[in-house]
Amino acid sequence: MNQPAYTRAAVDALTRAARAEHDFAGWLAAVLATVAARLGSSDALTVARPGSWEADLIDRLVKGTVGWDDHYLPDYAQADQAPDVTAPGPLETEQQASALPEVRAVYEAFDRVPRPGMMTAANHRMLCEAVTAAGVELGAYDHRILLSLAGFDPMTCAVVTTLIARAYAAGRTAGTTDEDAPACEDLGCVPGGPHFCEPYPVRKATQPCVTAGQLEVIGRALADATEWRSPALLCADCDASPGDLCADHRADLQLCQSYRDLSRQLGLELR
Repeated sequence: MNQPAYTRAAVDALTRAARAEHDFAGWLAAVLATVAARLGSSDALTVARPGSWEADLIDRLVKGTVGWDDHYLPDYAQADQAPDVTAPGPLETEQQASALPEVRAVYEAFDRVPRPGMMTAANHRMLCEAVTAAGVELGAYDHRILLSLAGFDPMTCAVVTTLIARAYAAGRTAGTTDEDAPACEDLGCVPGGPHFCEPYPVRKATQPCVTAGQLEVIGRALADATEWRSPALLCADCDASPGDLCADHRADLQLCQSYRDLSRQLGLELR
């Protein structure tokens, strides 16, 4: 089955996080809240297919994190601002390398537990953390080479980690040229749909996503759907329900609200 490029990237990122995060569920909730902040609201995550059980679970998870009225959403938008990526170096002397915090941490760990292999294990952890922070996924042979490097002294390993960090920081600073950037649709964007590419440098489509005529058709479809899903005035199940509406009509009412929300986001007036 062919999958968009962003699906594979998401699976890889989630796999790394599931292995590394102590509270993966909390981490995932924060990630979805940050995505909602980029899109402008928590409802934007499920607006394309409201009413499904998947949308309901996502809605409860995200709104439980940012508040049912998106009260805390600005906090996630602020936290999403790109950090000032800096890295130590260039290193001119061995003394500079030995003074690095990660080198001191290796020696301190060895002093606490001075047994064979302890320094190699600490070096290996230092190298793996640097690679992970740069967003690099390791293959089996990659990992074998890192294990070999971990056998060197901590200063040598620290130089490698600072080179990785500096290369990563330089790449973020330089950005991606328009010619090298992936096309907008390669990251999952579709005409008229949400832009999944916003955090990345991409070649945007030059043609308008939706024409005025297409918007009019969408508005009519939403109006028809709202009228069709509006709960009936006479319903025996509603009369017998302890609440105001039966389960089916409560679901219909939620869908109607989703249609109205979408129409407002698109600047349409339902008639």
